[in-house]
Amino acid sequence: MSPRILIVEDDRAVRKGLQEMLRQAGYDTITAGDFRGGRRALEREAPDLLIADLRLEGFNGLQLLHLKPRPIPAIIVTGYPDQVLQAEARHLGAEYLVKPIEPAALLTVGAGEHALHERKQRRRWPRKRLLIDLPVRVDDVRARVIDIGYGGAQVEVSRPGAPRMSSSPLRLVFPLNEVALEADLVWGTPARGGRWLCGVAVSGLQEGPWRSLVDSI
Repeated sequence: MSPRILIVEDDRAVRKGLQEMLRQAGYDTITAGDFRGGRRALEREAPDLLIADLRLEGFNGLQLLHLKPRPIPAIIVTGYPDQVLQAEARHLGAEYLVKPIEPAALLTVGAGEHALHERKQRRRWPRKRLLIDLPVRVDDVRARVIDIGYGGAQVEVSRPGAPRMSSSPLRLVFPLNEVALEADLVWGTPARGGRWLCGVAVSGLQEGPWRSLVDSI
């Protein structure tokens, strides 16, 4: 099953926009238009991630963090930057984003990145976040590796003007390591400057060469 995201937002246009963006990225979504609906959804739907507006018609989105029945990652979004509220959100384990928000930022920020990408790739092994550039070509398109582990990797692909990525499996070539193999595209979302952020998974006959590559980094 795809990860489920609960969106609690009282502005209908914003709520629908977030829902459509997340659906296009391959996520299941649940929506609520007010605080009470968000609280009910937290109790009944067991979402994997909460995205909540800060101001919810007389309530504060941070209250949902206090009342959630089980620990889940959360992102608080607001049009009003406030260092005190940001510190409170971080203290409660949530990210704090100020509108307008880039789709790529919402999909890859902090708690959302770790919770959703890990579940979507059914990750069983830790990831290495790379501090040096690891060149890779994805279907003969220039890319770079953001993080990597035995189960797969997160890559940034340069595709200015190209349509959404839908090809699977993908051909990965690491020229410096002299490794070439196939991987499945698990998720993909557009970023700035014609780039795409993608999650790829490696399995089957590719696991041996892939593990050797990961161990060498």
